[in-house]
Amino acid sequence: MKIGQELPELVKEITQKSINAYADATGDFNPIHVDEEFAAETPFEGTIAHGFYIFGFLSELMTRRFGKAWTTGGTVDVRFKRPVRPGDTIRVKARLGKRETAQGRTTLVFDVSWENQRNEPVIAGQATVTEAP
Repeated sequence: MKIGQELPELVKEITQKSINAYADATGDFNPIHVDEEFAAETPFEGTIAHGFYIFGFLSELMTRRFGKAWTTGGTVDVRFKRPVRPGDTIRVKARLGKRETAQGRTTLVFDVSWENQRNEPVIAGQATVTEAP
């Protein structure tokens, strides 16, 4: 890959049903995620997706391209910027920012971002993966 090259972006539609399914899978039933009446009375004015539900989309994107190299040694450093709500469409992007080679191994550093349908950043940071020789 060349510096500046982007991986094919991943697009996900977020629904209350998918948020509830994530709650079922993880056991995280915080009412801000699953109780629409409760959440309507909070400063968020409605339910929001679990941060790690949205964060996990990066692993899907990187695993598609790097497989085991990602799942056994990928690293991530990100900041959460804003909540994701039912009805949002999230685009996960990864652009190669830096390439480092040492001892016959190439490490790729990607600038990664999750954006909603209004092109607002939801999560942003870097992901690193070392390719097998």
